Amino acid sequence: MLALVKHGDNKVKMKKTLFIFAQVLIQATLFGQLVTIPETIINNQFYVVHSGMKMNTQLNNTSNIYVIKGMQDSVWIFGTGYGDSSTVAETSDIEIYKGSPFEPTRNAIDDANEVHSIITNSFGLIVSQVKLMFVVPHHHLDHINKEFVDAFFTTLSYPSVATKIYVHKNDSTGSVCNAQCCGLTPCNNLGDPYFGVPYRKTWTPALKSKFDAIGNINDSCNQEVLRFNSPSGIWAVAKSLPVANGGHTDGAVNLKNSFYKIKVNGADGGAQCYTPVDWTKFGIHGNIPSFSTGVISIDRSIKNLQIFPNPANDRTDLKFLLDNVSDVEIRLYDILGNIVFQTTKKQIASGEQQIEVNTAELRTGFYFCILKTESASEAKKLQIIK
Repeated sequence: MLALVKHGDNKVKMKKTLFIFAQVLIQATLFGQLVTIPETIINNQFYVVHSGMKMNTQLNNTSNIYVIKGMQDSVWIFGTGYGDSSTVAETSDIEIYKGSPFEPTRNAIDDANEVHSIITNSFGLIVSQVKLMFVVPHHHLDHINKEFVDAFFTTLSYPSVATKIYVHKNDSTGSVCNAQCCGLTPCNNLGDPYFGVPYRKTWTPALKSKFDAIGNINDSCNQEVLRFNSPSGIWAVAKSLPVANGGHTDGAVNLKNSFYKIKVNGADGGAQCYTPVDWTKFGIHGNIPSFSTGVISIDRSIKNLQIFPNPANDRTDLKFLLDNVSDVEIRLYDILGNIVFQTTKKQIASGEQQIEVNTAELRTGFYFCILKTESASEAKKLQIIK
């Protein structure tokens, strides 16, 4: 059971520039647009799903959900995305804290379905046997919310018996207090310690019992507070800097993998703990660094992916080289992450291949074309002009 820690007496001052809703978009974009499609970091082992936030109709930012295959049917999830958008009966947390132009681009179940696809297709796990383990990057609503977690149990039918939601002790209250700014007043500026914590929809007692506070109040920077094993090696959950030292929240944590020399920042705003120069750093917002090349796969069994004509009108062709006989699927996503075209999986021989894609029904704009096999995926930008 979660042991809540009160911060009301702590004179914490959060700088405006550090809050996650700052109007600075994270770098690593593709042709000027953030990418909202899932990305592969280590094939069959480590992925990232991008939950989107829009301002009016324009994609404004993404919140990342990292998905790691653990041992013995466990799956580790770092981050939860933005949660549900506003409905007639309820205003979203994003709109409450940030204002009416801002909304999630889709609902939590859509983000959960992307993760579900990774678990069942890329990890090859059976839903009834999966043990979901969540780690909270920090206590703001775009990284921990009830609707995303609950979607796995109420809609996708995952078992919840073994589930844990790990959160650093310093962010434990904000994660589950079920009230705007945890009931503290005033709650109208970025200096309030609980400004931005989730409260709609509220945590049920059953889900609240899944929280487990880790670490100690005075943990130092890079202090490991949790470890878990996986096919990709040992992952450590390590403390980030507190607000007093320039950090984002007092309980922000990072993910680290020494074998692959990977670090995932649990907060992009504010100062960071030391990271060796030869490590690859991923953010909790924006796209992974590899997408600057237009390729999202470490597995190179798909080679020389080309799209022509590009820009296209009513049709385009994909040309590529396969190392092995593979089941191939093609998806087109719009810039908000919606699937607008999808083929059924079809077995294709090794060697040079060319597939025609019908784009007659697509509107003018930019799209992301994903070519997937059972072990690899590659992405290219596609422009449609009508």
